[in-house]
Amino acid sequence: MDAERMAMELDMEIAFLKSHLNDLHQRRATYLANHTSQTLADQLEKFSLSDHSTLQPSSIGDAIIEDQDLLLDAFLPRTDAQARHIQECLYRLGAGATMFEVRNPDPNAVDGGKMFGVRIEVFVNGAFLPPHYILLHRPSWTLPSLRIHRHTLPPCIPVAAIAKKYLPVHENDTHFNIAKNREQNLAQFVRTIRRDLVSYHLRLASMASLRNALGIDSDTSGQFNRSTPPGNDIKNITLSSADALDFRLEWEDGKVGQAAMDKEGRLHKCIVMKDYARDRDMEKLMTGGDKHIVGLQERCLWLE
Repeated sequence: MDAERMAMELDMEIAFLKSHLNDLHQRRATYLANHTSQTLADQLEKFSLSDHSTLQPSSIGDAIIEDQDLLLDAFLPRTDAQARHIQECLYRLGAGATMFEVRNPDPNAVDGGKMFGVRIEVFVNGAFLPPHYILLHRPSWTLPSLRIHRHTLPPCIPVAAIAKKYLPVHENDTHFNIAKNREQNLAQFVRTIRRDLVSYHLRLASMASLRNALGIDSDTSGQFNRSTPPGNDIKNITLSSADALDFRLEWEDGKVGQAAMDKEGRLHKCIVMKDYARDRDMEKLMTGGDKHIVGLQERCLWLE
């Protein structure tokens, strides 16, 4: 009977150990899938069951339970931080604009220094660009209207014109009044600002993609010089306006061109000159097809 009882206890202990081993293997796979850094892998190795290969069978169960607690203490904070990071990225990607409150440290600021902030996100080429911010405040103690206090938008974004349209506030000698029969529309103001901002960065990204396709890099002077032999004879291309709507091209055979695109990156005006005469064929190719700047290199190749 004693032998049978001992055999049953051993079988139960073996089943217990197998269950915990399977549980630890599953946790190990989860941790490695969510945390691929070498630091986490090293910590997993530190708490590996191989460290207990010299333990007696009767103490392996306690060692496994202890390791499980150590693993949870080490990795649960990291998984929580990762979950918050993923949630933040998804919200930034889906929302595009977030609101927050901020206080003006100026003791003489209107409304006790209370300000309303807008954070605008732009996602280009698989990465978030640095956020842009708009701070708004009330121009007086009594009116609920908002006025732009500061912003970090590029100079090419017509902030004043957009604010005049969607946040109408005009100034008299000593106070502000909302324009008659025109209510402020903050949501439309933010949408318009973000649309112009995203199209601006997309135009910059399209121009960068075209320069890369042509083998053109930016040097310290701000011009673009050929770094590798391109597939056509365009040797230089530069933006000629701060809003990234106009650009200039130079060809190796002496042609020069000036082109303008809309906010969506489609060419709508183009002029190409060589020897004081216009090159109509090149102009038609540049503004043909889908007219987008991304396909400009391929369209120029059609003439060769």
